[in-house]
Amino acid sequence: MAITRRHCIQSLGLMALASATSPCLATQLANEYPWQALLGVSLVGEHDYQAEIEGEIPTSLEGTLYRNGPGLFERAGYRKQHILDGDGMIQAIDLMNGKARYRNHFVRTPKYLREQATGRFLYPTWTTLAPELWENFPGTPPFSQAGVTTYLMDGILTAHDEVGQPFALNPDSLEDMGQHRISPKGGAIYLKAHAKQSGTTGNWTFISWSHGLAPSVDIIVRSPNGRVIDHRKVSMPRDCYIHDFFATEHFTIIDLHAIEFNPLPMLAGLYSFTDCLKWSPALGNQIIVIPRDSGQPVKFFPAPARFMWHSFNAWEKGSEIIADFIAYDAPDHFIGKDPQMKAIMQGRCTRTYHSGMAYRYIINLQRATLREELITDGNIEFPIIHPKLGGLACQFGYATFGAPGQFFHSGITRIDLNTGAQDQYDFGEKVHVGEAIYVPEGMSENRGFLLSMALNGDTGKSFIAILNATHVSAGPLALIHLRHHTPLSFHGTWSDKR
Repeated sequence: MAITRRHCIQSLGLMALASATSPCLATQLANEYPWQALLGVSLVGEHDYQAEIEGEIPTSLEGTLYRNGPGLFERAGYRKQHILDGDGMIQAIDLMNGKARYRNHFVRTPKYLREQATGRFLYPTWTTLAPELWENFPGTPPFSQAGVTTYLMDGILTAHDEVGQPFALNPDSLEDMGQHRISPKGGAIYLKAHAKQSGTTGNWTFISWSHGLAPSVDIIVRSPNGRVIDHRKVSMPRDCYIHDFFATEHFTIIDLHAIEFNPLPMLAGLYSFTDCLKWSPALGNQIIVIPRDSGQPVKFFPAPARFMWHSFNAWEKGSEIIADFIAYDAPDHFIGKDPQMKAIMQGRCTRTYHSGMAYRYIINLQRATLREELITDGNIEFPIIHPKLGGLACQFGYATFGAPGQFFHSGITRIDLNTGAQDQYDFGEKVHVGEAIYVPEGMSENRGFLLSMALNGDTGKSFIAILNATHVSAGPLALIHLRHHTPLSFHGTWSDKR
C-alpha cells in the first residue's frame, strides 16, 4: 500500500521533500540516512548552467549525453513506494570545446500536467496506488510517466515508459512535442521501454505485452525513417512481467522468466501492479524464439529460473542464436518481502541475497536445444555494447558492478563476453554509479569513452565521469561536477555533434 505523510515523516522525512533542494539539505540526508536515499529524492526545478570540470574532457568527445529516469517522487506529502517509479525527467549534458552544460526537463505527459495543475497525485502507477481508494479502479496504470529510456529516432528524442506510446522532445531545446506513436495499428498498450536497433539495417524493434487470460506480445519493426515494416501479435503461454528482450536479424527472443502475475487485487484497486508479482522458480524460464518470417513456427525452449532486467545483445551463428544477458537467481531486490528498491524510499537500506551475473544462452535451432553458460559472476547490472553492433556478433560488453548485497553499484567494468575477463574501476563505497553510455571511436568495441552519471554520498551531489574504454581501470579522464544531487537515472543515449 502507499506510504502516507506520517510514514514519510517517520522514515525519509518530509524535510527531504521540501520545495527546494540545497547542498546542505543533501549533505544532511547523506549523514542521517543511508546516503543512497538521495537516489529516491526529487530534483526540484529545471536547471541550465555550465558545470564545473575536474580534469580535461577529451577534445574528440563533443555531443550530448541524454539520460532518463524518475525525477519526481512525491506530491502533497504522498510519496512513491518504489525507486523505480516516478515522473520522467530528461537530463542533457552538452559537451563542447572542453566545457559541459547541464540541463534537466520534466516530460510534460498528460499525467504530469494534470497532477501539476492539482498539486497531487491522481493516478495509480506501477508501484504505488493513488491516494484515494476510488482513484484506483480498475487498478491498471492508465498513463505513461515517460521515465525509463530515451532514444534518438525519427529526428527527435523519445522518452519511454511501459504504458502506452513514448513522448517526443526536441533534442536541442528539450521542448515537448507530444506523444510519438511507434505504430498506428491498434493494441500495443504496454509498449516496453527497451528497443533494439539493428547494426545491419538500422531498423528498430519494439515489443508490447498484453496482459489477461490470453496474454500476447506485439512485435513492431520500424525502419530508420519511421516506416512500420512489420507489426504482428504472438500468443504467449502464460502471463508475466518482462522488461527487456533480445533481437537478431531474423528473430525476436522473449525470456519469459519465472514470475507469476495475479491481476485480481490490482483490478480491485487494492494492490499495485508490482505487488501482484510473485517469483515462482518452480515454473522455470521459457525462451520463446519468434521468427521475423510469420510463416515459420515459433519455438519454445525451457531454461533455468532466472530474472532478467536487461540483455547485452544477441546474434546468429549458423543454426545457433547466441544471447548474452544479466540475470538473478531471484529478484529479491525488486519484489517480495522488503525489497531493497522499496526500503530505500523509506530511508532504510536492506540486503539482497541474489546478485546479477552475466549469462549466455546458446540456442541451437536445428537440434532444438538450449544451453546456458555463466560468463562471469559478481554483482553487475545495466549492460551495454557498441551501439552499432545490435544483432551482430560482439566480444565486449560494459556494465556497472557493486558489492554483494547491494543493487546500488559503485564501479564500471568492461567484460570480455567470450572469456569473462574484466577491466574495471571502482569509485568507492560512498559512490553510486549508473549505467555507462559507450561513445565509440569508429567500429572498435573497446576504443572510445564511457560516460556515467554518479552520486557522491559524502557531498550529496552528483557528477558525470568520463573513462577511457580501452583502459577502464585507469579511472576517470574527467569529472563533471553538478551543483546538486540527481535521482536514480536508468538509461541514456549519446548524440555525436562532430
